[in-house]
Amino acid sequence: DSISQQAKPDDAGIWQGQFRGLRLSSVFQPVVTLSTGRVVGHEGLVRLDYADGRGATPFRFFSGGLDEAGLVELDSLCRLLHLRNFQRQAGAADGWLFLNVSPLVVASHRRHGEFLANMLDKNGFDPARVVVEIAESGVQDSDTLAKAVAHYRQIGCLVAIDDYGVGLSSVTRLWSLGVDIVKLDRELLQAALASPEERRLLPSLVEFLHDCGTLVLMEGVETFEEALLALEVGCDLAQGYHFARPAPVLFDGAEII
Repeated sequence: DSISQQAKPDDAGIWQGQFRGLRLSSVFQPVVTLSTGRVVGHEGLVRLDYADGRGATPFRFFSGGLDEAGLVELDSLCRLLHLRNFQRQAGAADGWLFLNVSPLVVASHRRHGEFLANMLDKNGFDPARVVVEIAESGVQDSDTLAKAVAHYRQIGCLVAIDDYGVGLSSVTRLWSLGVDIVKLDRELLQAALASPEERRLLPSLVEFLHDCGTLVLMEGVETFEEALLALEVGCDLAQGYHFARPAPVLFDGAEII
């Protein structure tokens, strides 16, 4: 199909994509278990470069710089690149691949949602190793969000709510969503470090999320102090510069100290 034709491996076997004058490439950031430092997966992130080598900002393209068709195409191409670059490096025991899905694709999953299932099937990749990340703030309608979560769960993927704690985050609708992981935004971590009151509230939020049946992942952990706080308040997982910066090569160590 057209998306597959936009993705090709280079001489080293690394998959890259072409999209409207941009070159797309994959980098990966490890997700670790806080109690042991063991790597349990990697999040796929896109890097965009213009033909002259200048870097482009992915946020601009995913936040209004494209029409619906272009956004869906870019979103699909990113997921394909991340899957192929992860698959060429990862063994069967190398954990989860976290894939971000555009809120527009989430909201219109009936029209666009089959791409992921077909892509996983064509590439022989176990859906149970994919964590679909949905930014909760990007899907305001609770019914739409619930149907999208159910759709990805039906495919066999895990589902994570991303950037939780920003904007209009709701604790009530999480109760019935049945997601597998909630990723807490770094703002919650910074607030807890700056304010004793916020620090006292954070363990209660983590406990509530555990009661919802989800694992809790702290994003944006940049220092040892932040990692220690995330562990103290009960978070299960973490990612951030303290553990590793995003890189084209998967982190091959069993543990990050």
